Amino acid sequence: MVPLTDYEARVVREVALWKGRKRNERLNALGRLTRPLSAFAMGMVPKQAVHRALATAFTTSTWLSGPAGVVRMAGVETLDELRYQSLKLSDSVARRVGKRIRAAAALGGAVTGSAGWLFAVADISTLVVLSMRAVHRTGLCYGYALDRPEEQAYLMAVLTLSTTTSPPRRLELIGQLHDARHWWLSQAVDSLAQEAIVKRIIRLASLEAVPGIGSFVGSAANVKFVGDVLTTSRRIFQERWLRDNGKVDQIPPAASYRPNRGH
Repeated sequence: MVPLTDYEARVVREVALWKGRKRNERLNALGRLTRPLSAFAMGMVPKQAVHRALATAFTTSTWLSGPAGVVRMAGVETLDELRYQSLKLSDSVARRVGKRIRAAAALGGAVTGSAGWLFAVADISTLVVLSMRAVHRTGLCYGYALDRPEEQAYLMAVLTLSTTTSPPRRLELIGQLHDARHWWLSQAVDSLAQEAIVKRIIRLASLEAVPGIGSFVGSAANVKFVGDVLTTSRRIFQERWLRDNGKVDQIPPAASYRPNRGH
């Protein structure tokens, strides 16, 4: 193993803590109040249409997330440099990218929430695109283009991971992501990912439809969802970067990890 710098050792600790931490679900009370709306929305969206929307969203996300902006922001010549140069630099760029995506999520939720149920339904496809862009653009910050068709399942798996509250289930999904990169062979993972993502986003749309508070709740819910996606993406790509640079084999949950310190 290549020795870790002090900064990289700190990131290893953070990833280990993240893996073992149970996510704190907020907005649960409003979620329960709007559950009938969510059930109604699920019935209104044909499964084939959802699959088409996700496929289209992946294409749109790739188009919106070209590497030129990230390369310029990082001050490097090519995207490949970010895969090997500095984890600290990649983290810095990822934080800047995340702020912009959170701002877009807040604005989108406020606008659609103020218009009630009709725009809340329309916000579903918009939020799918934004969340996929969050994963894709975070990957760029660490030097990973994710621009090949077979990597759609990887992107979907990261999105699924961001909606998973159980630490054991999260560890299982992370293991699938790191398992010799065979994740693209599993159609079952891709199908499961689509179902979980669609249900979560439709629940968010139903929150936006709450009369009188849809704008505020829609903005908060969108930012919370996209924030979870950004955090998950950053942790996954941090570990992938460390693995690809020979710094770690894997990062176990906090209770058992032991970093390989160096300078």
